Amino acid sequence: MSKVELAEPSLAELARVIKAGVCIEASFKRGKGEAGMDAYQVRTWEGWHHHMALSLIAVWFLLGETHRGQQLTPALTLPQVRYGLSVLLLETFLTRGVSSICRQVQRQLMRNELARFYHHRTRNCMPPKKLRRDIQ
Repeated sequence: MSKVELAEPSLAELARVIKAGVCIEASFKRGKGEAGMDAYQVRTWEGWHHHMALSLIAVWFLLGETHRGQQLTPALTLPQVRYGLSVLLLETFLTRGVSSICRQVQRQLMRNELARFYHHRTRNCMPPKKLRRDIQ
């Protein structure tokens, strides 16, 4: 057997690997909370793989839609995107329109902005200059 010397990894390579691990862990945490990755009751190995694959695809889709929505509305969060999509999917049974969904998300964004403003005010932190009412 020949002895192969392994090169010591650079600090940049170690930092890249650590950052990738953190991103992967955050994705799994999001998958458990948002897409039901941990809510499986399967009996076979194949069933488990099907469930995990579909959960990861759902997380990937939700994150993509969140990033796409944040280009227009920076305060948009992943749960709000999930809420909007679930209402749209249920729209065949309910007669709510897209404008109703937009109003609900707008109310949530305004509530989040009020909470941010009053949090700074009660903590005597550096307060925001004013309450942003221009949230789209």
